Amino acid sequence: MLQRIRQMVFVILMMVAGIMTFGKANQVEAKIQFTDDTILYKNEPENAKPSTFSYITSINKNGTLIYDDDTIQQKDVIEAAAAHWNKAVGIDLIMSYQQAHVAKADADVIITAADLPNGEGAVTGWGGIVYLGQQNIIKIANGTLNRNITSFVQAVSTTSHEMGHALGINHDPGPLMGTSGGADLAKGILPDIPDYNVNAIGDLLAALPQLYPGAKPVTIPNMTDGMAYRDAGTTENVLPTDPIAKMEFDAVGNHMVTRQFTGGTVVITGDEHVFQVGRGCIGSTDSLKLIHSKQQVVTVYISSDGARYYQIKVGNQYYIIWSGYTTISGEAYRDAGTGAQVAPTDLIAKMVFDAVGNHMVSRQFTGGTVEITGDEHVFLVGIGCVGSTNSLNLTHTKQPVVTIYHSSDGAKYYQIKVGDQYYVIWSGYTKISGDAYRDTGTTTVIAPTDPIGQLFSGGGRFTTRDFNTKTIEITSEENVYQVGVGYVGSTNDLNLTHTQQRVLTTYSNVEGAHYYQIHVGDQYYVIWRGCTKDIS
Repeated sequence: MLQRIRQMVFVILMMVAGIMTFGKANQVEAKIQFTDDTILYKNEPENAKPSTFSYITSINKNGTLIYDDDTIQQKDVIEAAAAHWNKAVGIDLIMSYQQAHVAKADADVIITAADLPNGEGAVTGWGGIVYLGQQNIIKIANGTLNRNITSFVQAVSTTSHEMGHALGINHDPGPLMGTSGGADLAKGILPDIPDYNVNAIGDLLAALPQLYPGAKPVTIPNMTDGMAYRDAGTTENVLPTDPIAKMEFDAVGNHMVTRQFTGGTVVITGDEHVFQVGRGCIGSTDSLKLIHSKQQVVTVYISSDGARYYQIKVGNQYYIIWSGYTTISGEAYRDAGTGAQVAPTDLIAKMVFDAVGNHMVSRQFTGGTVEITGDEHVFLVGIGCVGSTNSLNLTHTKQPVVTIYHSSDGAKYYQIKVGDQYYVIWSGYTKISGDAYRDTGTTTVIAPTDPIGQLFSGGGRFTTRDFNTKTIEITSEENVYQVGVGYVGSTNDLNLTHTQQRVLTTYSNVEGAHYYQIHVGDQYYVIWRGCTKDIS
């Protein structure tokens, strides 16, 4: 007796190993139950994602799916596919009508061989009017069942996929209901059914009373919750027995080898794959609406190729993402050292800043503001290079200086604060300003301890000041210096040649040569008098 009729076109397609696609089947009477009025369909449980529920299921009120494969010769394929599902869920879920000891007419699904168009491996469903309470159908292409054309494992995978549709789930990114199992199939390995597909069917079985009034819910033993999808390891080295050690994160099979528990907050800046332990790739930061969001970092990983990944906590879910499209902040990602000498145990002492291995040896805390004038590498303590001043939109910006470093080859670096990030950059493409980078002395005689007295050594050391101001013109190229920094470029580099500048202080050195301190914008520079002429 018809209870309900709906007009719908139901097309189930699958790609097998990247070469097969499936099209529409002919209209048949289908034994189905509509799921779109259930709570789980309207509000998909988190443990089922990224599975997606179909509008229909062929699971009966007893919580099983019974099939009729009488017309198929290759019953071992059907039996293996059913066993694949039954092992995954932990109960006898899919069985033949003979195994269920029911009449042939009571089968929920007919499974038959069929001549399908080229490239179609199998198809579930019908086209046109859907009749509630009638049999569904799975058609498997003769080519799929032919061992001379298709392997046994491939045929079982295809049939398992179609059984997934009959159970009530659509396509997802996984190895069963998607195409990510192609690599295993190519090796003759039947891909496992992901936990999230198992959970989706478990959720359907738990919701049987919503589908069939008076039915009892069925609980499967292999259901897992959100904690099963996280790496809860506590060792620095990822152990071979850890679930995350069995996961691959790219096409060449790289896997996680070490953990860090430095915490922090990560800002996701671009679209990238999102993984979950026990599930593999479950989508992208775009599809999960994570781009431009801040998330808590639970674990930092280094993979076998040296790449960095983060396990983040989003609500009650634990996701793993590559660090490439992220910025991370937190006390573990800055140099908070207070000693003038960088200790070997300091995090920044373990970082390498160039190809020859130079590292930081000393600190200054003279502050100031740095203007970034060109493109250079940007580093983060505890991580390394995280991009460039161009890629991070820092070129031609001014940033506060937290720490000044001298490296083992005498180069100067700055730790700057940008929002809640702490970056380390080379001083080569910068200009720095602030009272620490000017001579503010008020005495005529320069003490050896004055910063200006330390700008040059030997016969070049400044000895006296003159505070008579005047205007000069810089007539040719010469070196430019800054107190507390040293050489910062030439008058040509800084576009000062042939400009007029106000002299604040005139200096004499041991040898009797004269230099000027000039004020250019918010910078204070020291130049030799020899390439200048007085204007006033």
